Amino acid sequence: ALGLGVGGVAGAINVWRGAGEIYFDSLTALVFLLLLGRWLQQAQQRRATEQLRLLFSVVASWARRVTPAGAVELVPLEALRPGDVVEVEAGERVPVDGSVLEGHSALDLSVLTGEARPLEVGPGAQAWAGAVNLGARLRVRARTTGADTRMGRLMAEIERGSRERSPVVLWADRIAGRFVVTVSLLALATFAFWSLRGSTDAVSHAVAVLIVACPCALALATPLGVVVAIGRAAREGILIRGGAALEALAARGGTLVLDKTGTCTEGRMRVVAWEGDEQAAALVAALERDDDHPVGRALASFADAAGLEVEGLRRLGTGGRVARVDGREVAAGALDAIEAHLGRALPEASVTVARLAERGLSPVVVAVQGKVVAVVGVGDRLRPEARATVARLQRLGWEVELLSGDHPRVVAEVGRELGLAPERVRGGVGPEQKRAHVRALRRTTRRPVVMVGDGVNDAAALAAATVGVAVHGGAEASLAAAHVYLGRPGLGPLLGLIGRARGALASIRLAVFLSLGYNVMAMGLAMAGWIGPLAAALLMPASSLTVTAVVLAQRADGERPR
Repeated sequence: ALGLGVGGVAGAINVWRGAGEIYFDSLTALVFLLLLGRWLQQAQQRRATEQLRLLFSVVASWARRVTPAGAVELVPLEALRPGDVVEVEAGERVPVDGSVLEGHSALDLSVLTGEARPLEVGPGAQAWAGAVNLGARLRVRARTTGADTRMGRLMAEIERGSRERSPVVLWADRIAGRFVVTVSLLALATFAFWSLRGSTDAVSHAVAVLIVACPCALALATPLGVVVAIGRAAREGILIRGGAALEALAARGGTLVLDKTGTCTEGRMRVVAWEGDEQAAALVAALERDDDHPVGRALASFADAAGLEVEGLRRLGTGGRVARVDGREVAAGALDAIEAHLGRALPEASVTVARLAERGLSPVVVAVQGKVVAVVGVGDRLRPEARATVARLQRLGWEVELLSGDHPRVVAEVGRELGLAPERVRGGVGPEQKRAHVRALRRTTRRPVVMVGDGVNDAAALAAATVGVAVHGGAEASLAAAHVYLGRPGLGPLLGLIGRARGALASIRLAVFLSLGYNVMAMGLAMAGWIGPLAAALLMPASSLTVTAVVLAQRADGERPR
């Protein structure tokens, strides 16, 4: 502003006088470069998505309401009121918070809790908006609807947290105030010095100082460095919201909070252990062939069941199936369901079931022709690169924690496999508790707190963190709340993200350092009267070109630019 003001006034006076230099070309170049820098910076910023859009990303905008006459009508979500009865078909999301009136099924609550294993429900059980009905038709009486549901309150917290976030001030911005004060004082000193010596060029020398010290390079260094880093990261499948996230990730360590399901693990159920007759695997796969339950899908994909016919399929009361497969009766399900079906206790199977449960697996008992032939452990397996990535992050100075809504026993086992200390592993943590834990960490530490998660259950914690990182597979609301989105699965891209951030910050710092060095040298020449306003205008782009070259040479490994 000082350069524009003084140069504009001096140029106008010289036009009126008909003598002296006219600085309008330099001023327009300055305006262009400053506006370009601002445009590049603002182009990377995105505002938080509105609460209702976040809500509709995980809950359908319509529902099946049951009328007093027993008919079913489609109504908008906004038309539902507490006390209404809604019908939820298999594969649909529950539109309200309430209690089950009719039906037995399983609900996938991972959108809220991160729990990979589905929850069996029946009359009287609680149902939550956003949960997916995996089995049979359910009728649910609404307790709360819309923004008053647990999911609605969670989305409101995400929107509020996004609005409260303030941008991180980069290093170049922190020195800008001192730079302006210093240049102003030097320009005044130059004017006073040459005036006292009786020089008629005092104004010209002062203007030369302001022009040659024009902070174009300082204005370009940060946004250009951020844009280059964001563009190169995008080509690698990493979407970064802005420079604040880059600066925080470039820090030499902090606290890194990891979700389990879909982040450290693969996010889908698989057969992890099969204890017993493996020849029964094909029979079980045929039995579970058309099951929508995650455990059933895991069993169905474990073996080839082509050509096996299934007859008389029916469900077992508390979780399981029984049918005649290839002429033999095959039953598979939870221990109590198989015991009830066979009419006797199964002590040997119960020992195996307990051992698999200690490993954090979902046990399934398999009986053929009334005899238990196998006990299967179904679980969500740890990603192959997860342990090595966590170890690398710890060597980079990050304190890694594991926080999950899954069963504490399951989370503890995953934490042990990752090599984390028990005090840094917590299970059974809901979305609200995750958010509170992240906020508590931010209050007690001055270093960055990074939350890495997959799923809407993590969205509030992502919004509350210094940097929220949504991994591949995360729902839309997670991406809306997060600062960074990793387009590839697993934790591996996180290392590349941190390297990219460190490389960008190193480039910005080097560019600013070179720009300041240029300004010190050029201002010294201008104060001495060796550089006039015209020469200053010609030299002015030099620092910007230097900055551009340095930023384009930035590296992704955190080392100094080439």
